[in-house]
Amino acid sequence: MKKNTQKDHLQRVNEILFYIHQDVSKDNSVASLAARVSMSPFHCNRVFKKVTGESMHTYIRRVRLEHCANALLFN
Repeated sequence: MKKNTQKDHLQRVNEILFYIHQDVSKDNSVASLAARVSMSPFHCNRVFKKVTGESMHTYIRRVRLEHCANALLFN
C-alpha cells in the first residue's frame, strides 16, 4: 500500500474514532460514519478493521458497553 494511502486511511479512521467517542449515545451507524469521511460503508468498514483490528459495529458496541459499565461503577 502506498504511504499516502495509508496516511489517508489513518486520518479517516481517527476522524471516525473522534465521532464515536464524542457522544457514545448517538446512533453511529456504519453508513453515517462512512459518509462523514467520504467512503462507501463497505470500504470504510474494511479500512477501519484493518487499522483497528475490529469492525466498526463491534468497536461501537464495545465502547458503549464500556461507557455503561463505567457509569454503573462510578455513578
